Amino acid sequence: MLWSLALAAAAGVLAVLYDTGSVVWQVVGTGSATAATCVLLIPTSALIDRRPWRTVGMIAMAVVILEFMGASILIWEIPNSFALSRPFNDDVELKIAFTMVFTGMGLGAFLCANGLFISRRNSLAGRTAFFLSTIVCLLYYAATWLWNIRGERDAWWETAGAALALSTILCLSLLHLDEESRRHWRWVGIAACVAAGYLWNVNIWRPTNDPIGFVIFTVLLSVGVVIAHANLCLEPRLIGQQRWVRAGTISCAAATGLLIVLSIANERLPGYLDFVYPQFARAAAAFGILAGSGTLALFVLGRMNQRVFADADSPTDWNRIEAVCPRCRKKLSLPPGDSTCAACGLRIFIRIEEPRCANCGYLLYAAVSDRCPECGLAIMGS
Repeated sequence: MLWSLALAAAAGVLAVLYDTGSVVWQVVGTGSATAATCVLLIPTSALIDRRPWRTVGMIAMAVVILEFMGASILIWEIPNSFALSRPFNDDVELKIAFTMVFTGMGLGAFLCANGLFISRRNSLAGRTAFFLSTIVCLLYYAATWLWNIRGERDAWWETAGAALALSTILCLSLLHLDEESRRHWRWVGIAACVAAGYLWNVNIWRPTNDPIGFVIFTVLLSVGVVIAHANLCLEPRLIGQQRWVRAGTISCAAATGLLIVLSIANERLPGYLDFVYPQFARAAAAFGILAGSGTLALFVLGRMNQRVFADADSPTDWNRIEAVCPRCRKKLSLPPGDSTCAACGLRIFIRIEEPRCANCGYLLYAAVSDRCPECGLAIMGS
């Protein structure tokens, strides 16, 4: 890597001082690409040493090498040396560049999907992310290389963009589905997202100007987005009054979706909503800003609470308990279970039990409400 950087720097200096032509600049680009490849191979090769990441690490290394090959092809202008037949000879260098970009995006999606897959709570979301990211990459490749075939350039790009958006919504809705969770309402969002995807793709390949159909599509997509956002907002672990931030954020997101639907309906179906406040778009933007800010605040609070929950969840702090003997008042350090005071012989029994919901098993540490925040069951003894 260091030799590649040195070679690129030396060639760059020569090109600037002596104006030696494009070849030296191509050497500079090759050296820079080589150095960048070496930098990227260091973390990707480290993934191979971790068993859950081994396969993805090998794929990542292969992608990095393919990206280097693509960069070399562009730097040395190899496509210009061959006479390719139509339609592949049009903007072939641009197509190679797009392919490299989408391959890098696909690698990032695969890394995120593997992170979900190795999680006990999100393995289904990880498998779904693997499958959907593969489909999205294939669609982007088709949009890149087939855009001049049968005049369907825009349709391929729109289909790939729709698949990317809907895949993100579906994966967010599937978070924590592997748990014993009571979030059955998420299936409404998943069904709405699938239905919106069907309408979206039908309209891409067979465009219509049906205003009612567009409003129905907007309703389905808004429901899917709002429910996926609500499921995401339940990810951070909050305590006490912090849960009001989550409730307010979800409410603002729901208001944003509703106002967007009303705005589209007012535009596509004039005359039906004249009795309602007409500035739906501005109101939707205002609630959207609140929802976005609240979402960021939730994850900041969740990060701040990690220490609290780590202390509550860690069993290492429960190995010994500091106590005072009630008979002789001697300070003791006792393990859970049966113990005896070393000074007076008093037998002491210590039991430690986590405060968990009897219905869903949710950890109720630092809970201030009289109901479980996960399933709503009344907490005994509160």
